[in-house]
This record gives sequence, structure tokens and C-alpha cells, in this order.
Amino acid sequence: MKTLIFEGAGWEIAESAIVSGVGNCRIRTRIRNCDGRLIYLEMGCNMYSSEKKTPEFAKGFKVMGYVSHCFYADSEWDSSRSHSTNLYNYELSHYFEFSPESIIKWVNEELNCSFDELKVINDNSVRVHDTKEALCDCSEKGYIPYIDPEYNISLLGDIKPIRIDWKSRVGLYSLSYDFMYKQFPKWLTSALESEKRDISKFKYYVSFRWNVNGNIISAEVSAYENFGLRGVGLELVEPLINEIIN
Repeated sequence: MKTLIFEGAGWEIAESAIVSGVGNCRIRTRIRNCDGRLIYLEMGCNMYSSEKKTPEFAKGFKVMGYVSHCFYADSEWDSSRSHSTNLYNYELSHYFEFSPESIIKWVNEELNCSFDELKVINDNSVRVHDTKEALCDCSEKGYIPYIDPEYNISLLGDIKPIRIDWKSRVGLYSLSYDFMYKQFPKWLTSALESEKRDISKFKYYVSFRWNVNGNIISAEVSAYENFGLRGVGLELVEPLINEIIN
């Protein structure tokens, strides 16, 4: 039996903790999945006093669970963010029934795991932030430890940034609307509805930050017209570089 272990990080006698059968209203863990990737996961839950007060996204759940943090902890890039971009389907799987069975199912299906049972520990004998190791492991033998790929700012060659801060090692580069819309359709669609202007005419940018060796360590996309500043995942760095070059 493979046990999915969580630290109880909330209130173990909260009504939602008791009704759900989970044992705490806020739980967190660090998992090593089947592929050997190290994942930090934190979940919480809500109960609503009446159907009238229940928001649409929470309807149908006895106790509504949600993901507050879920990121690759073995990635220097992702470990500074609350959510790894492609780790799980944020749009479809952010809310779920907060129960032992549903949590195990969610973790196995979304994070590529194979746990059989759940255990929440509330006595402080398990503390996620006291270690960088996994609290529970379902990895297969012979996995290759993950190492972040490196993208050096020199890949941009002679292309000069629109603005650069040499002291902070930050450079600003222009992006096309077409590229932005392809990568962030929902973000730009919501911006279009709120701005009431033709956002295809906006000027879009990416800000790269790099270390002393020139390796890019973070990237944020934005528009100057007063909406949006969005950090991007490591998987978008190469497409961003190609967009700037081409």
C-alpha cells in the first residue's frame, strides 16, 4: 500500500475537516510522483451555509476542495511560483470534492501518482517546510532526476532590448499580439472585455531576468496599457526567444 501523507496545516476540528473525513481543513505535502518529479501540493476547503450563498463553482460539492499551491519543487524556476504552468489542468481541476477518496483520485490522475490511501498528520511530527525531501513517494525505479534546462540570454545574439538594467540584469523585449493571443487566449479575452478597447493595438513585452552567467532565471509578459503582468513557465522561454529572433 502506498500512503499519500499530508501535514495538517489548518484546524483539525473545523466543521469542514470533520464532515469531509479528511481530518484537517488545510493540508500540504511534498510528493515524488511516478516519474520521480518532486511536487509541492497544498489544498484547502470551504463549506457554505446555504445553497443561496454557494457560488457557482462550488455547487455540487458537499465540501469544496481547492488547490492553493501546486508546483514542481525540483525546479528552481517553478519553486518560486504558486503554480507550475503545465503541472495540472488549472481550468478544469482546480475545484473538487474534499474527501479522502477524491483527493487520492485527484493526486493520482493530475500528478501522475499511484497512491492507495491517505493519511493526514496533525501532531507536528511531520512538517513539510522542515525538509526539502518528499513526504511520500510512488516513484518507479530508475527514474532520471530532473534538472532545469538552461537558456542563456546570449541566444538572442545581437538583438538589443528596448530597455536594459545592467545592474539588475533585466532586459525588456517586444512581442507581437498574435504570439500573445496564441499563448494566453483566456487572459487576453478577459482583458478585452474589461478594457473596452482594441487590445490588438496594444504593445506587448517580455521582461527577462538572468543570473551572472547569463542564464535566464525568470520572465514576465506584460502590456504598457495598464493591464497585466504575468510570470511565465520555463517551457515558454524557448518560444519567447524564437518569437523575438523571428
